[in-house]
Amino acid sequence: MAIVATGMTFVLLTAGVDLSVGSVMFVAVALAGKMIFQGFPLWIAFLAAMGVGVVAGAINAVFIIRLRIVAFIVTLAMLFVGRGFGLWLTNTLAMNMPEAVTQLGAARLWGLPLPVIVFAAVCLAAHLVLTRTPFDRQVYAVG
Repeated sequence: MAIVATGMTFVLLTAGVDLSVGSVMFVAVALAGKMIFQGFPLWIAFLAAMGVGVVAGAINAVFIIRLRIVAFIVTLAMLFVGRGFGLWLTNTLAMNMPEAVTQLGAARLWGLPLPVIVFAAVCLAAHLVLTRTPFDRQVYAVG
């Protein structure tokens, strides 16, 4: 959740809003879980989950930028589309992830939980992008 919140910082800095984040996360995890249960390698399922986020973001961007529909309306619609698709994909049943996924979440590196290290790396990258690149001036100028 904290990694997603770090990404939402960019949206909020541009005075934007994205209500669809939770449902897009739900679809991404549901798709990855289905793929893992069908025998796909873990890394392919993770790539597919990231692809869901990219596709949902691209769809939102097309409606907001090209068709000039208010971001609140577009992301609210994507929230319901994502939630409905996720419920259809999972047949409204809870999925227990395989042991490989839970082991990855419980892994430790240098004595710290791996998710904490990934979060720190994402925060550092976001900080560098928002303070040391030409893109940061554009983000703050739009907001």
